[in-house]
Amino acid sequence: MKYVPFSEDEMKVVGEYLRPTEPVGMPATPKLNTPVTPKENVRAAWKHEGALWIPSVGRDTICLEPRINVDHVARAEVRDLEPPYTDETKGGPDLFGVIWEYVPVVGGSMVQPGNPVLEDVNDWPEIIKFPDIEAMDWAHCKAVNAPFYTNHDMARGAGYYGYDKGGRTKLALGLNLMMTGNAFIYYGEEIGMKGSGKDENKRAPMYWSADGSEEGMCSGPPDMDSFDQKFDSVKAQLEDPDSILNYCRAAIRIRKAFPVIARGATVPQEEWLNETICAFTREGEEMEPVLILINTSEAAQTVDLQESPYKQIAGVLASASDKAVLKGTKLTVPALGIVILRQQ
Repeated sequence: MKYVPFSEDEMKVVGEYLRPTEPVGMPATPKLNTPVTPKENVRAAWKHEGALWIPSVGRDTICLEPRINVDHVARAEVRDLEPPYTDETKGGPDLFGVIWEYVPVVGGSMVQPGNPVLEDVNDWPEIIKFPDIEAMDWAHCKAVNAPFYTNHDMARGAGYYGYDKGGRTKLALGLNLMMTGNAFIYYGEEIGMKGSGKDENKRAPMYWSADGSEEGMCSGPPDMDSFDQKFDSVKAQLEDPDSILNYCRAAIRIRKAFPVIARGATVPQEEWLNETICAFTREGEEMEPVLILINTSEAAQTVDLQESPYKQIAGVLASASDKAVLKGTKLTVPALGIVILRQQ
C-alpha cells in the first residue's frame, strides 16, 4: 500500500457500518472518510504491506459471538446479525451449567450469587457436564447464514464463463438464490456485470444505461481500467423478458413465495441425482415443502417423478424462453434450468 499523507478530512463521519447486536451502551461504529476501508487496512497490516493506521479492535474489526453458544447468552455478550434480544432472555446457564444473572444497570452478567456449582473443586468430574454440541440448534444458525455468489473482493461472476451468452450466468445466480439463509446479490451481478483483476475493476459503477450521460450514471474508482460490459445495461434488460435481470427478479419472487427455500432443511433426492440433474427437497416445520430440480447441462433433461407427491410446477427459472413441461409423470427440465415443484 502506497504512502498517503494524513488529512483531517479523514476524520469526518460519513456513515455507520452494519454491525452485529451489541451489548447495552456500545456505540455505533462510525464510517470515516478514510482513503481505504478498515478491511483493506487490516489486510495490509496482515500482509506487512504498510497499513495507513494501526488497526484497532472495535473500530476496524467486528467480534461475532452468535447466540447458538449459550455462553454468549448467559453472559449477555451476544453479537450476531439476528434481531436484538431482550433483557429477560439474558443470563441463565452457560455451556457447563454455571448459572449467570443479568444486571441491567451495568449491562452485563455475573455468576449468580450464593449458588456455586462446586462446593469442592475436587468434585468437578462428577458435577461438571461437558456440553452436548449435537443438541445445539445448528439448523437455525445455518438458516441465518448469508450465502453469496461474489462480493467486492472477488472477480465478478460473468467473467468466469468465457463465451457464455447468459445461460450459465443466470444458473449461477439461480443457485445462489435457491440457497438457505439470507442470500444477497452484489450490485451488478443481477445484470451480469464483469470486472476482475485489481479491486477497482470489481467495483465498477452500476451499468444503468449504455448512454453515459444519462442521469444516475457515475464514474468508477480513479484507478479502474477502461472496459466494456459483456451484457446489456439495466435500462435495456428491463425491456427484455429473457434478460439476466428479469431472471433474478423471478428467482427472488419464487424465494419469497416459498419461505422454506431460505429457512428449510435440504434433503437430497437420490433417485433423480445424476451427472446433469441435482435434486433435493427443502422442508421445514409449518412451511410448505418444495422439490427443486436443477439441470446443469445445456440440453433439456427428462425426469420421471413416478410416485413422488411433487407434481405441480410452482416456478421455473430458464436460461432462455424454454418452458418446463410436465406430461403425466415425465417432467422436462429446460437446459441450465431450475424447476420448483409443490405437492399436488
